[in-house]
Amino acid sequence: MELIVVSDLHLSAGYNEETGRYSRNEDFFFDEEFKSFLEYLQEANPGNNHLIIAGDLFDFLQIDGCLAQELSKKKTPFEITKRELKFGLGTEEEKTVWKLGVIVNGHKVFFQALATFLSQGNFLSIITGNHDIELFWKKVQDALVGHIVSNLKSGQGILQQMKNRISFYPWFYYDKDFKTYIEHGNQYDPLNSFQYLLHPVFGPNPKRLWLPFGSFFVRYFFNTLEISNPFADNIKPPTRYMKWAWKEDKVQFIKNICNYLPTMFQVFWKSGKLSKTERRQLAEKNDNELKKLGQGLGLSLDAVKNIYSLRTAPFTRNKLRTIFTFAGTFFPIITLIVFIVLLTLSQYFHFSFRTSLSSLVLLTVPIAKWAWSKFFKKEPFEKILPQIKGYVKDLQVIVFGHTHDPDIRRVDEECRYFNTGTWTTVFSDEERIIREAKQFAFVRIRKIDGKPQAELLRWKYTPMKPEKLILFEQRP
Repeated sequence: MELIVVSDLHLSAGYNEETGRYSRNEDFFFDEEFKSFLEYLQEANPGNNHLIIAGDLFDFLQIDGCLAQELSKKKTPFEITKRELKFGLGTEEEKTVWKLGVIVNGHKVFFQALATFLSQGNFLSIITGNHDIELFWKKVQDALVGHIVSNLKSGQGILQQMKNRISFYPWFYYDKDFKTYIEHGNQYDPLNSFQYLLHPVFGPNPKRLWLPFGSFFVRYFFNTLEISNPFADNIKPPTRYMKWAWKEDKVQFIKNICNYLPTMFQVFWKSGKLSKTERRQLAEKNDNELKKLGQGLGLSLDAVKNIYSLRTAPFTRNKLRTIFTFAGTFFPIITLIVFIVLLTLSQYFHFSFRTSLSSLVLLTVPIAKWAWSKFFKKEPFEKILPQIKGYVKDLQVIVFGHTHDPDIRRVDEECRYFNTGTWTTVFSDEERIIREAKQFAFVRIRKIDGKPQAELLRWKYTPMKPEKLILFEQRP
């Protein structure tokens, strides 16, 4: 058996056969390439592949309001709110099942290829990411399995075997035989981490999920930018796109901020209002799920809890309140005090008002940067990997996704870290000369002389074969 790890495919509404067009929020246009990739795996290692998708297989956040408006004209088993008509359906179980159906209809080749791959004896494991956290719902998992196996007309026994070859993991996958640990990686990103990842329901309304700040940013702001530029979220880093959008059309950029950011902050603020009792109940249920996950993967509860404790504290409404308080009171007061001191000193040292103003900027900018680092404080990534290795002693391979940047690092003499990158298109300044917009990166882990060996590769569609993925050394 070989482990094949991919991540961040971000399948959304895809191709509409009636209009002959793609959704403006779609990022994955490579169904045929993915099909050929699975065919290669089967040819190279017949019926002996374990495909692991390390998070963000789907992008439920990008099923936009236009589709909800079409749905509202039909009879539905659930209510559609005015906000959903504008920004897309929420995270409720029934609504996500419908969104999944939209994705399947838009990516028929993809799901047919998965069905064929599984029918040939291979296995599929799906790890939840921050863009497809709705896989938490059991009905969504069952619907996905149903969509995959429905692509084959086989006997009941074969279909049941295929269902048994599909597994879901809410946080990470651990393989003792291959000494491999795989997770999505959003838990180390303050804007996309979950307080209760394994039970992410919203306390006052357990039919909804409690999303991180980054999800609100995508749903209520960034999706609207893709109306003007469908590849807005493919430009990395996002700040580069924001600068481009500002230069391209300042009026429209300001309109987007005024129209959508207030709604984003309003919804985020309301969604974070939980009582102490609700938080305690969520924590208890999350701990129970941690225990189940550890038992299922053969890890001790202490090891699982210790790794979970490494997560970065999420950006919550309490942090937002602190930022507003700092920005509206403390920072102006500090700035005023510094300015008065500089003006007083200017009387004795005879430097100009302009010099005082320049000195004020030089002094207050570091203060603002320091405050920002405190609000978004997180453990350096280089320290997290050795700690994971410390809690799972025999690890030789650690694999993450999430960042969309393929990477290789040495954790220690025995263990190496890999990032699978993404299968979506990325326009990045880093390595622009040698890095193509489409990488199709994956990690292959196989045993050689009884020891797990991992390598970071890319799928080359023409000719159909894998090859080494080109990476530079890290900046000093």
